[in-house]
Amino acid sequence: MLRNHRLVLATLLLTGGFGIASAVAQSAGSDNRPAFVLVNRSSEVIARIQASPSTDNDWGTDLLGRLALPAGSSVVVTFPRNSVCEQDVRVTYLNNMAETRMRVNACATRELAFDGSNAQRPQQSDARPAR
Repeated sequence: MLRNHRLVLATLLLTGGFGIASAVAQSAGSDNRPAFVLVNRSSEVIARIQASPSTDNDWGTDLLGRLALPAGSSVVVTFPRNSVCEQDVRVTYLNNMAETRMRVNACATRELAFDGSNAQRPQQSDARPAR
């Protein structure tokens, strides 16, 4: 059963950001569905994307499933209708290093880029860092 805060991945975009603004606008629409483009600016493949409200204690499921996000690629991340705006987002690279962005305002953010510069080996796969 999917919990209400889980994300829905929408459209996989071509490298280079073609149509990013319009894709986010179309995904968000007028139905109170926060959305942003997650950009892989690292030299590594992103193997997992996880996000959940900042108030949650776990990261939730892998939003990519069996897919991967190659270096230089982007994906539109769309949240369920009426989701809370403040989300924590974690990507895990193919080399098992993880990078996080805490308290992302998904209602105001249009692009969220990960470049690998803050990647660390996670201590536990679903544990959140101390706040």
